[in-house]
Amino acid sequence: MRTEVVTRAGRRSLATVVCRTIAPASGWARTGARSAAILATLALGAGLTACVLDTRATRPRLAVRVTAPIAIPPGQAHVVLQDGRIANASNRLEPWCELEVRTLAGAEPTLITGGSFQVSRISSRLLLDPTTRIPAVIVATSCADPLFQEGVWWLSSSAPSDVRYLRCIAPYYNCALGSPLPPDQVQRQVGRYLAVSAEAPAGARR
Repeated sequence: MRTEVVTRAGRRSLATVVCRTIAPASGWARTGARSAAILATLALGAGLTACVLDTRATRPRLAVRVTAPIAIPPGQAHVVLQDGRIANASNRLEPWCELEVRTLAGAEPTLITGGSFQVSRISSRLLLDPTTRIPAVIVATSCADPLFQEGVWWLSSSAPSDVRYLRCIAPYYNCALGSPLPPDQVQRQVGRYLAVSAEAPAGARR
């Protein structure tokens, strides 16, 4: 199962996002046609800014394995992976992923040389800005502004590891909205550095 954002057409602004769990769909597609604007309605009165899917209830389970050394840049706690390469910064016109660790790198890069992880849960949010992670529900926007669908794979392992999660961003433009990146598109971004599979690797916690 995956998480999809459901919207309603409206006038020149985006107010809120409603999330729904649906059956699997193939590929990352830019869904939704151009329109004058988008209005999404908030559910449950208190407001809903994110969706969380517990993958323990789904089959098959996603797993991630480090397959090539990954260097966390000095002074950072994440590394950008885009189009199969490690990047100094992301190109916001295209999808990208970030591998996040718990410990900020010091004066020298922190090297991740291995690790097998199970995706314990997946969360997603629609953002106005992927850097500050401001939700799209907070500030009104127009169709001239891009929106960013964030998907976070929370990673767990039976062995000690500094790795926290894999965060991937799908940018959308001209009031077109769609789902977070599915596994095949995540694999395209992380390239040879990480292997995404539908079965838990040896050593991963069940």
